[in-house]
Amino acid sequence: MEEYKLIRNDLRRLEPPEVPSISGTVLSKIIEKRREKKGSILPLMIIAGISILITLIIWRKR
Repeated sequence: MEEYKLIRNDLRRLEPPEVPSISGTVLSKIIEKRREKKGSILPLMIIAGISILITLIIWRKR
């Protein structure tokens, strides 16, 4: 039973922190709508990139 608890604790440490991030499917749908409206995708991609970077930085610190 003690080994089971040890393994569970190790797994819990490996889990990424719960950071709200944009999922790929939502992002692709937004890009499709932007393309239909002939809007610029660059600002959206910059925001997505920054959010991914922040998520990675927070995940590395744990």
